[in-house]
Amino acid sequence: APHVWSWLPFLGSAVSFGRDPLAFLQEQRATHGDVFTAVVAGHRMMFVCDHTLWASIFRMRRPLKFAPVSHKVLASAFRVKLPVVEALFASADGHLLHNQLTTLLSGNDLEVLTTSAAHALKGALHRMHSNGRLCADGFRQVSMYSSVARAVFDTTLETFFGEEMANDDVYRHFTAFDSQFAFLATG
Repeated sequence: APHVWSWLPFLGSAVSFGRDPLAFLQEQRATHGDVFTAVVAGHRMMFVCDHTLWASIFRMRRPLKFAPVSHKVLASAFRVKLPVVEALFASADGHLLHNQLTTLLSGNDLEVLTTSAAHALKGALHRMHSNGRLCADGFRQVSMYSSVARAVFDTTLETFFGEEMANDDVYRHFTAFDSQFAFLATG
């Protein structure tokens, strides 16, 4: 795959990728095509911008299937028999959901979704900064894990379900459920 050149030996493309990931990917895709590599913060990364190429890049004889694993986790976590979960996803509703997600996560819809997510993330990071404790040196101090977890949660909910869903009450319920999920999923 073509390599994105950078004059920064260790950082590589981290600065331009971090500044505006969507613009970086669009620019490199226009220059190098759907598949290219770049050094980002010391790690050589391969970017695949067209999901239809994944199978050929990873030399898979058949496409990856997430369903068998997710069905087992769902059945275990929610105490539902595996055949019931499989039947639900084999139903018309399951196919409709799969088709909607496949459409959303490809082509122009993916660009719209990514732009919306970037906007939501910017807002979440601004709120994270605003909620920090002001220190004597003028900087704000925040708890890294809880702040990033909240920013990711708010960004995801705002992107997929709208701004009104990303609130403290929903987050509190989610964290209570999430803290027990590993226990639930293992049966």
